[in-house]
Amino acid sequence: MIKKCTKCESEWPADLDHYYKDQSKKDNLSSSCKRCQQEHHKNLPVSDAKRESKRRYKQTVKGKFAYWKHHIKAAYGMTPEDYYAMFDKQKGSCGICKKEVNGKRMCIDHDHVTGKIRELICDRCNKAIGLCEDNRELLRRMISYIGRHE
Repeated sequence: MIKKCTKCESEWPADLDHYYKDQSKKDNLSSSCKRCQQEHHKNLPVSDAKRESKRRYKQTVKGKFAYWKHHIKAAYGMTPEDYYAMFDKQKGSCGICKKEVNGKRMCIDHDHVTGKIRELICDRCNKAIGLCEDNRELLRRMISYIGRHE
């Protein structure tokens, strides 16, 4: 499906590679493309003092939580309560390797095409899946390769 950017009027595939997620829209995608939004934000005037204040706040416990809370809502439509319910359901362990994750938040694994949330996974498993780009055939070949060399 193709979507037209409301700012530059370019037509792009209606996906998360070209548009940011926006839960308030019918198609869950922003009305302007990522390129236009990045350009807009880059050109906003921000004083050095405000920028430094914001940077320091993001380093505090309260700031990190506020940023995370905003991020999971904007990116996945989740609240912290949704996250912790999922965490408890998985008993604090990764959905792939089943290792318990102590003291760190887990990654919210999701389908990059549909945006559907799958499970919480550890950072290591998230990186592995990301490097394989969710490609099942590549994962099968990797398993076969390891099997051949046991």
